[in-house]
Amino acid sequence: VKVLRGINLRLPSGYSSTSLETCVIIEFPYPRETPQTARTRHGAGSTIVEYPDSLHKFQIKRTDTDLKRVFKRKELKLSIFHKAGFLRADRLLGTASVKLAPFEETATIHESVDIYDNEHKKKPEGKLEVKIRMKEALGQTKSSESSLQQWLVIDRFEDISYNSKSSTSQSISTAPSITAISRLVPTSDSLGLLAITLANNLNNNNNNDDDATVESSRSSDNESKHRISRNSQQPVVPQSIQVLKYEADLINEQIEQFEDLFTQDQIDRLRTKQQTLTKTSDEIIVSLRQGGKKAVEEHVRGLEQLMEHYSKEVDEYRQRDENKKADILVKKKDLVAKELETFTSKP
Repeated sequence: VKVLRGINLRLPSGYSSTSLETCVIIEFPYPRETPQTARTRHGAGSTIVEYPDSLHKFQIKRTDTDLKRVFKRKELKLSIFHKAGFLRADRLLGTASVKLAPFEETATIHESVDIYDNEHKKKPEGKLEVKIRMKEALGQTKSSESSLQQWLVIDRFEDISYNSKSSTSQSISTAPSITAISRLVPTSDSLGLLAITLANNLNNNNNNDDDATVESSRSSDNESKHRISRNSQQPVVPQSIQVLKYEADLINEQIEQFEDLFTQDQIDRLRTKQQTLTKTSDEIIVSLRQGGKKAVEEHVRGLEQLMEHYSKEVDEYRQRDENKKADILVKKKDLVAKELETFTSKP
């Protein structure tokens, strides 16, 4: 409750407009048994009286069933007193009241109410400007509304290793094993893109797991490489040097960008995966140098298979409106095409 000002107050006998000093006592009708009260400091004048430090707060309990009844039936009482002289008690100049019923539909009441001599309300003797505000209206119409929105939050990392059923009919892959880096619940689109991108580089060295369930957190790159491995007699899953470097650089970029959001353990895991990707890329380069023409031809065939499957996966994701995954595969497909051109172009 804030008493803003008094306007054209009645002058008692023997007072002038400059000598009159008044204050306002506020009586808030809740709780019903013990109403709360407050008092402003004195203000001088009668035409326009400003009351300093006139903002006062009163406690209510919104869940109390009696609150609405009080607001509907009772009023905020404002009693104006003036100084009577040295060693004399203040005398009542007039009273005013503000209805509280509008709080059923509104959160603010701003009125200029009439001041009456005593409580008989015969003739108005000036006005009192008052502003009353509460956080929210008591009725069904609220000044604030809640809305439900989907937010992505990352709260932990879980290591997930995909172990397939053992089989004696096929040889074990000699390719470096890269287990699932983590199951991420991203905090934003950037972190969501990080989760998808990190999952895209995961290669599973268990080629005979036809019954394994492909979880939603494993990306299209992993799925396509599974199918390549199952349909091919080659023991090594085709990999692209450019794609491995791209994924390693992306992890490093995300670590630098979101370092404050990750724990040290999470950062260490990401750096380990980054080092694994870099090591795998270096091993492929070494094997190509040592293997000569035959190794290069085998690597080119793997890149061609990877290109074909990337194209199919992009079409499938576009049809399912999973454009984010499709865009990532398009980027990787371009990298594979660039690498393929490097190995097949004649000097």
